[in-house]
Amino acid sequence: MNKLSFNQIIEKLSDFWCKQGCTLIQPWDTEIGAGTFHPAFILSKKTNIAFVQPSRRPQDSRKNSPHRLFKHHQFQVLIEPIPENMQDLLMQSFDILGLSSSNYELKFIGDEWKSPSLGSFGKGTEIWANDTEICQFSYFQQIADKELEKPIVEITYGLERTAMIIQDLNNWREIEVNNGQKYSEVFFGDDEFSEVSSNIYDTESLRNLFEIYKKNCELFLIKKFAYPAYEAFLKMSNVFNILEARGGFSKTQRVERIAMIRNYCIQCVECYNSYKN
Repeated sequence: MNKLSFNQIIEKLSDFWCKQGCTLIQPWDTEIGAGTFHPAFILSKKTNIAFVQPSRRPQDSRKNSPHRLFKHHQFQVLIEPIPENMQDLLMQSFDILGLSSSNYELKFIGDEWKSPSLGSFGKGTEIWANDTEICQFSYFQQIADKELEKPIVEITYGLERTAMIIQDLNNWREIEVNNGQKYSEVFFGDDEFSEVSSNIYDTESLRNLFEIYKKNCELFLIKKFAYPAYEAFLKMSNVFNILEARGGFSKTQRVERIAMIRNYCIQCVECYNSYKN
């Protein structure tokens, strides 16, 4: 059996979830920390969607690491209302990738997913294959500090980790993307971004940039422009993540910044709800 390429994994997941009624949408085109931050999840009326989202994790990245990237890709699925056979669908999605329990040691570990910046919370399960976490399955109960009337299912597949398991690799650079092309030949600059986010970014400039995005977010909220305000919030969040990677503030300052960022997220959601509902 041929091992699926990175592209084929995306194609198979896209085809599977489209057949389950999901609309395939595009990634959000600015810096983002996880697929959960996509405005289709936080702002828009909840529906069934699926998408690939490049996600930046400056705190987790390590230059020259075989496993930890600065920017990785998530395949994100959002389901509402939740079908009765939701967990069966999840297992079917693994089967179409060849990730069955007969071929891999699959573990299901109970977990709580929290995002302090989004004021979001969900109960769910981590899915591990051969001692590597490849997927997160969550029932979201709260978004922007507001409890949901009905839970929403979010599934997040870590595409690089999934590809490494399927292709039996120990280094993300060796992943076959398509037709023999390796990941390092298609996606560029990850080690450089890991280095600058850990050691080179000027922290004072980052603090100034944070304030610029903060002022823009406030301006857009005053004008009742929810999406531009939310995009400014995303940029604030990204700058915060880089500052955290650079050790740019104390523990007390970190807590204060997270509370500030969450407050702007809540205001963006309230702004959207004020003219969309």
